[in-house]
Amino acid sequence: MNDFKKGDVVELKSGSALMTVKGVTEKDGKSTVICTWMNGQQDIRSETFDAEVLKAHQNVIKEGLTSLGTVIGRSTKNSPDRRPAS
Repeated sequence: MNDFKKGDVVELKSGSALMTVKGVTEKDGKSTVICTWMNGQQDIRSETFDAEVLKAHQNVIKEGLTSLGTVIGRSTKNSPDRRPAS
């Protein structure tokens, strides 16, 4: 049994493009996960993986906002153009 469900964002444990879970099947106690992703040529790909080789990816939107906040924080706090008024 695994915790993956349709719509989850996953990646290979060894590293890969981010993939979206399209479906999950269980047979004889073994889970397989159907994933879709876009390759470098913007083609949509689909493949079935054993659940053991996948890991859930952290919330993409939450990570993006955190990263954006870090960049904005650096640009406003440490920018050479932000000198105290004389």
